[in-house]
Amino acid sequence: MKKITRRLPQSPLEINTALATAKATKDSNLPGRQALKTDTAAELNVWVEKFTLQYNVVSVAQAAVNKYTPIKVKARNKVRLFCSQFMHAVNFEIAQGILMPGDRAYYGMDISTGNFLPLNSEAKIKESASLLIDGENSRIAAGGTPIVYPAVAALAAANSDLMSKWATYSNLVAKHFIEKQKLSRMARDAGNFIRIMWSEIESTFAAMPIESRRANSRAWGVVYTNMTVNIPVKLEVIDAATGEPIAGANATLENARLMVVLNNSGNGALFTPDEGPDVLKIVATGYNPVVKNIYTTDGKTLILNIEMQKAA
Repeated sequence: MKKITRRLPQSPLEINTALATAKATKDSNLPGRQALKTDTAAELNVWVEKFTLQYNVVSVAQAAVNKYTPIKVKARNKVRLFCSQFMHAVNFEIAQGILMPGDRAYYGMDISTGNFLPLNSEAKIKESASLLIDGENSRIAAGGTPIVYPAVAALAAANSDLMSKWATYSNLVAKHFIEKQKLSRMARDAGNFIRIMWSEIESTFAAMPIESRRANSRAWGVVYTNMTVNIPVKLEVIDAATGEPIAGANATLENARLMVVLNNSGNGALFTPDEGPDVLKIVATGYNPVVKNIYTTDGKTLILNIEMQKAA
C-alpha cells in the first residue's frame, strides 16, 4: 500500500537544502510559522553557517579537480603519442637496418615481434615512457645513434610535464577527498539535528488537520514522500497428525498475486503491499489444500500457524 511518510535528507545537498529552507522560514517572521524553540532556532543558525561553509569548500575543491582534469589528460595524451611514435621509429629503423632487433631489449620491447609496450592506462603510459627514455639513453651511452623523431629529449620533456601535472592533479584530488570526508562526518550530526528539528516542527502543527499540518511543515523544509509499505505474512505449516513441518509447500495470496515455497522447517513469508482482506491458499503434495481468508493490517505482522491433513 502507498503511505505518505517523512523522508529525511540523504545527501549533503539535501541536508544543505533542508537547513537553508528552515532558516529562511524562521527568518521570514510570518505569523503562525514560528515552529522552533529558542535553543533549536539558535542551533539551526550555527548548523546553517558551518554546514554551508563546508559544503561550499567541497564544491570548490570538486570544481578545481574538474577544471584541472582536461589539463592532465592533455599532457597524458601527448606522452602516449610520443611513446607510440618512438616505438614506431624503433621498429622502422630496425626494418631499415639502422638498428638491430636486439636493440629492442633496451626499451623492454619484444625482440622478435616488436610489439608495443602497453599504453592503455595512465600507469602504463608513465611506466612505458620511463622504459623508453631510460632505454634510449642507455643505448646512446653504449655508442648507438640517437633516434631523431621523436628525440628522447622531447619525450623526456613531455613525460616530465606529465609528472608535474599529475602531482598537481593528485594533490587536488586528495584535498577534495579530505574535505568531502569532513562533510560526510558533519552530515551525520546535521542529519540528526534535522530529524529532531522536523519532529519539533511537526509537533507545533499537531492540532491541525493532517493536510494543513503537512503544508505548514513543508514550508519549514520537511519532506514527505509516498512509500510502498509491505505487510509481512509469516507462515508455519505442519502435519496435523504428527506436528512435523511440511517442507516445499506452496503458499499463495490470491488477491496480491504472491507465492512462496516453504523451507525445510515449513516456514515462509509473503510481503503484501495491500492492506485488507485476501485469500491464503496452501498446497502440498500428499495433503488436502488449505484455503483461508485473512486480513492484513498496516504496521502489523500477521503470523499464521497452519495444520494440513493428509489426503485420503
